[in-house]
Amino acid sequence: MSSAALVAQLSDLRGEFYAARAAVGVALTTITNQWTSFVRFIPCLVQTGAINFVESKLAAISAPPRALIIADREHAANSPVCLNNAPKTLNSAQNSYNDNLFESISIVDGSAEYLDRYQEKLGKAVNTILRCAVKDFEEFVAQRERGLAEISRFDVGSLHELKAHRRGGFSRENWGHLLNQERYEKGLRIALGICVFDMGGIPRQRRKFDVKSSKASILDGSSRIWDFVSSFGKNELLPYLGIMSSKQAAVCILILLIEHPILNPVALYRARIERDRHGGTYISSDGLVGKGGIRFSVEKLRAGEEKSVELSPLAQRVLVKVFEWTEPVRTRMIQEGRRKDANHLWIGISSLDYRLKAFSEKAFLNALGASEAWRSVRGAGMVTRATNFGERHAELAPWREKLTYKNLRMNSGVLKFLEADGDLVVAARIFGHQSVKTTLGHYVPNALRIALFERQVRRHQNRLIVQAFSDHERLLEVSDFSTVEDLHLFLSGSADEAAEAQVPRRVYKAASPGAGLILCKDPDALAVAMLYRDRLESASATFLDRPDLRTGVAPRFWRDFVDALTAPLPPALIEITDLVECALARKTVIISRIRLPEIR
Repeated sequence: MSSAALVAQLSDLRGEFYAARAAVGVALTTITNQWTSFVRFIPCLVQTGAINFVESKLAAISAPPRALIIADREHAANSPVCLNNAPKTLNSAQNSYNDNLFESISIVDGSAEYLDRYQEKLGKAVNTILRCAVKDFEEFVAQRERGLAEISRFDVGSLHELKAHRRGGFSRENWGHLLNQERYEKGLRIALGICVFDMGGIPRQRRKFDVKSSKASILDGSSRIWDFVSSFGKNELLPYLGIMSSKQAAVCILILLIEHPILNPVALYRARIERDRHGGTYISSDGLVGKGGIRFSVEKLRAGEEKSVELSPLAQRVLVKVFEWTEPVRTRMIQEGRRKDANHLWIGISSLDYRLKAFSEKAFLNALGASEAWRSVRGAGMVTRATNFGERHAELAPWREKLTYKNLRMNSGVLKFLEADGDLVVAARIFGHQSVKTTLGHYVPNALRIALFERQVRRHQNRLIVQAFSDHERLLEVSDFSTVEDLHLFLSGSADEAAEAQVPRRVYKAASPGAGLILCKDPDALAVAMLYRDRLESASATFLDRPDLRTGVAPRFWRDFVDALTAPLPPALIEITDLVECALARKTVIISRIRLPEIR
């Protein structure tokens, strides 16, 4: 076949391949990746002489450009008509810029009030998930401590008595009295003692089922008391034994991703404790508790660069426990000559059987609860015993359907970006992307980015005002308290916060630099608080009790605070009484000059 005919045949094959894969619901981006992998194989066929020479980069053969496969999210969101190649997570009908975010983010709403509300809602979602994960993690730690205590109280001599016992097998039917709630502690102690002193520290299998004969055979070297461990529940014993399971691994990965969105979930799944000749993700440390702390490093071979992050205190504590919980399995694997498997970070014992293994992506997703389809084996009834993370916590119900590791990383990164007031440098550092524009274009709509930039400009403007005006009378007139956050920062008078948010504060001459609550020292500041108190008269209970994102103070505090100051005071507080009288006089003078936030 000539080269021209081969090119025409490959071009037709490309069209048929795209049509067939799209017909069964495969995403166009996935089809493109699959076709690109095939095209990369063509030079190998040419080199071996299997086909005539064909230029694999020809437009007739290569995959279509990405712009044709999937539209730019911002362009699709602003399009007057629905685009067929719009991103799947863009939901224009629901005014949702990215459905992978735990809280739908509006395509068009870019007001400062909406920005504050959205940041609060997203923060609640991410922090609730993190709180549940930390709760599980601390429970695992407590179970290990209890396991050590129970093992220390176990009488090793009782093993001989158990082995000599003639009361049938060690099944749940025969030994159920040690498995009920009243005697659970004794049953737990016996099961842990068998694991540690008769199995070598790791639960082992006694019976092996033969599929062909449909019979179970007894393994050599096993003891009949091992049946008690199976009856008690091998998976239930793992945290007490300090052995990693996919349930524990999923919680640890979840915490690491929320703490450090720069970590890629897939790279984290495949992490190794040492760098191998193929590069990849690995961990470097100057000592688990040393001065240098622990770092995760991801080597990007195609980009020719390495990304590394120093872990937060919480993430470091999690990783220390990961090393501790994987050490028994790692040691056993090395003894069995499985050094390559032992080099994986996430290793443990399977929840389905007794195999020691490096956990797969499927195991992680199963333990998180992201894919119910992956939880079934040979039908809906065959599922793992372990309850996934999403099912264990009822408070996660609003976000359970979106609970994936990829989404956790995305939502945590967007939240940190919003908390940084839209700082592009921070965004680049959070996600580790070279193109900040691409990162923001996927997650934060243009209207909201403009609102973030306007907030930055307003605060910078206030800072310039402070430097430009020495007369605090004139300064009050031009200062901008258009948001509750800005006003609360001004009233609280925190030097560090005010400098960071660039809110005017230093100009009030009655308050010395570095002083505390300036409205207790300056009549003008207290007058501003009184005007704010008057505005709060029409505020809803929800507004009064909602703390702002920077100071953490709710408007109700300032209402009650001003009420307390203006109430009749004892003679010992004559200075505050005089200050209140001065503030009341100043209130009528400055009322037309102050711009206060909108009250809802």
